[in-house]
This record gives sequence, structure tokens and C-alpha cells, in this order.
Amino acid sequence: MKRGQIEILEKVYFAYDSDRILPKSYPLLDNVARVIKEHSEIDRIAVEGHTDSDGSDKYNLDLSDRRSKSVMMYLVEAGVPENRLESHGYGESKPIASNATKVGKAKNRRVEFRIIGDAPTVTDTVSQ
Repeated sequence: MKRGQIEILEKVYFAYDSDRILPKSYPLLDNVARVIKEHSEIDRIAVEGHTDSDGSDKYNLDLSDRRSKSVMMYLVEAGVPENRLESHGYGESKPIASNATKVGKAKNRRVEFRIIGDAPTVTDTVSQ
């Protein structure tokens, strides 16, 4: 099974230590919702939450799970059918940069939108 991604050019911002999405991320998430709705060939999207290594593994896993669910519910409220979405929190288990620097930690705190299944025609890149 091939897995693609809806690439976002901005970060999804949350209140510190919270799953509350900050209003400055609403335009970005509205665009993600638009892309998903426009591409009916995408059967399902996994909203994946990730954290840096600050805090315990258990805490980070919980925070990333709550944040991914929060983003998923935002997309549902923006009109994406819930049956096309799922959410997963990975905590600090899948870093994309070193957690030894502030820049690396910032890169690791992220939300990704992975396409589940085969949708080879999707090429949208999303920004605000």
C-alpha cells in the first residue's frame, strides 16, 4: 500500500502544554480541509501528532494524541467527513531532527497529514 502526504508549509500552532489550536492556524487547517474535500480519491487521512523530547514519553504520547484528535475534530467541523479521518499521536518516537537544539525541537513538534491508501494524483501543497 502506498502512503503519501498532504504537505503543509506552515506549522499547526497550539496553546502551550495544550491541545487547543491557536487561531493563527485556522486558515492553514481550513485549506487542509479544502484539499481533502476536493480530492475524493483520498479515502482516508491520518492526522499524526508529534512532540519533541521535553517531558516524559508517556506525557508526550498523550499530548500528541490529544493534539492530533483536536486537529481531526477541527477538520470535521470544517466539513471533512469523519469517516475519512483518523488520528494518531506518536509523542517523541518519530523525530525528524535532533532534539539537542531549539531548532531541532521546533521541527519535531509537528502535525502531519498522511494519506492512507493509494492516491497518486494528489499533489497539493498547503499553506495559509
